[in-house]
Amino acid sequence: MAIATVGWLKRNGGKLMRHVDEISAYIADRLGAMDFEEIRIRGMAIAAETGGEDAASEIAERCRKNGLLLTTSGTAITMFPPLTLDRRTAKQGLDILKGALS
Repeated sequence: MAIATVGWLKRNGGKLMRHVDEISAYIADRLGAMDFEEIRIRGMAIAAETGGEDAASEIAERCRKNGLLLTTSGTAITMFPPLTLDRRTAKQGLDILKGALS
C-alpha cells in the first residue's frame, strides 16, 4: 500500500500541492475577513488567534454543535483539514465558523 501511495505522489504530487495552495489561499482570505487577532497558515495547518483560551474553547464548542470539529491550542483555534479538501466543503466549514463568531 505504501509503495502505491509513493507512486501516486510521484505522478500527482505537483497537482496536489497546487490544489493545497489554492484552497489554503481561499481559507486565508475568508479567515482574514473574520474577527481574529492573527492567522497563521502553513499548507493546510491553520491557526486563528482568538485572544483568549476561553474564547477559543467557546468558539470551538459552538462549531462542534453545528457539525464542524476544530481543536484549540491555548488561545488559538487550530484546523488541520485534509489535503484533498474541496472548495465547497471549505466554504461550508468556514460559514459555520463565521456563524460561531457572532
